[in-house]
Amino acid sequence: MPHVDPPPWAEAFADVGFMPLGRRLLATPLSEVDTSALAKQEWRHIRSWRPPDVGRTLFNGWD
Repeated sequence: MPHVDPPPWAEAFADVGFMPLGRRLLATPLSEVDTSALAKQEWRHIRSWRPPDVGRTLFNGWD
């Protein structure tokens, strides 16, 4: 399923502290983002499942 940008109405979520994520960020490889906040347990899952990008890491199926 391709990544899509958030619709215009998603900006309402930003008004209450949530950040709608766009296509570019979701498709970014993990090697290109700061992952220093991830815990050892999260890295264990990432190494096991090998999600290719931020989107599949955030919206994973291993939990």
